[in-house]
Amino acid sequence: MTTKLNYLIFSLATLTGIAIRTVMMLFTVDQVSGFIKAEYAAAAVGIIAFLCSAAVIVFLSSVLLKTDREVTPYIDGKPFGIACIIMAVAMVYETFFSQLLSNASPFQTALQSIFTLASAISLCYIAFCKYTKRDFPLIISVAPVFFWAMRLITVFTEFSTISTISDTVIETAGMCLSLATFLFYAKIECAQPSKYHRLFFAVVLTNGYVCAIGSVPRIITDILSFDQAVHLNTVPTTTALATSVFSVIFAYRLLNEIKE
Repeated sequence: MTTKLNYLIFSLATLTGIAIRTVMMLFTVDQVSGFIKAEYAAAAVGIIAFLCSAAVIVFLSSVLLKTDREVTPYIDGKPFGIACIIMAVAMVYETFFSQLLSNASPFQTALQSIFTLASAISLCYIAFCKYTKRDFPLIISVAPVFFWAMRLITVFTEFSTISTISDTVIETAGMCLSLATFLFYAKIECAQPSKYHRLFFAVVLTNGYVCAIGSVPRIITDILSFDQAVHLNTVPTTTALATSVFSVIFAYRLLNEIKE
C-alpha cells in the first residue's frame, strides 16, 4: 500500500460517504419524525452497510502502509496549528452557544464547561508555541481527553432526542474514535514510546472519515430543509466537523513522520 493510494482511497470514501448519507437523510428519512420511511428501509440498510464498509476500507488501507516503527514523531506545521485553533473554537461554541447541554444536569454542565475552557486554552497555546517554536508543558495536551470523556457522557443523556439509528451509531463511533484520537495525540506530544504509530494513524484517519459523514450531511440537510425539522437532533455538528479537520491533518502529519 502506497501513500498516494491511501490518499485516494480516503478521499473517495469520504466524498462518496458524504454524498450517499446526504441522499439518505433527504429522501429515506421522514424529516419530522426522523424515522426511516418503510418503503426505503432496504435502501437505508444498504447505505449504512456501504458507509460501514468504507470505514473498514479506510482503516485497512491505512494500517497496511509501510512505516518506520522506531521513529519518535513530532507533530507541528501551520496546518496543524490552524486545526488546533479550529478545534478550540468549535469546542467553545458547542458548549456555550448550542443545545448540547440542554438536557444535562448542573454537575455535567459545570464539568463540561471546565473541560471545554481547559481544552480550548490548551489547544490555542499549543498552536501558538508550535508556531513560535517555543516549548510548552507537555501535560496540557491531555486536556482534550477530559473534554471528550465528558462529552461522551453528556451526549449519552441526549440520545433520547435522536430519532434515527444511523445518527446514534455514527455519533457514538465518532465520539469514541475522537477520544482515542486525542489520547494518541497526547501520547505522541508527551513523547511516550510506542510501536503502534501506524495503528494510531489508521484510527485517527478513520475518525476523520466518520466525523465527516456524521457532520457534513447533517449540515447540508439543515440548509436544504430551511425551516423544516430534520431528525429532531439536539446533538450539534460543529465539533464533529472540526474534529474531522483536526484528525485528517493530524493523521497525515503523523504519516509524514513515520513513513519509510
